[in-house]
Amino acid sequence: GFAAYLKSVRPDEWALWHEAAQLLARHGAPAAAVEAYQALFATANLPAELRQEWLADASQAARQAGDFARSSHWDQEAAALAVRASAAP
Repeated sequence: GFAAYLKSVRPDEWALWHEAAQLLARHGAPAAAVEAYQALFATANLPAELRQEWLADASQAARQAGDFARSSHWDQEAAALAVRASAAP
C-alpha cells in the first residue's frame, strides 16, 4: 500500500488518510487499509477523540484482512479511550 512509502502523517492530512483507509477497506484492499491506519495511529499528536472514533473503522479493516490480533488490540484501545473520556471532568 501507499502507506509504506510515506514516513509520517501531517495534521492537515489526518482526515485524508482516514478517508483513504476507508476506501481501501471498502474496495477489497483491507490489508492496505490496515497499513494506512497504522501510519495514522503512529502520529504522536493525533487527538484522542479522533483516534477513538477511527479505531472502530481500523478494527473492522483488520478483521476483513484476517488480522484478528490487531483488530482485538484496536478494540481494546478504543475501549480504554472511551473509559478515559467518560472519567474526564
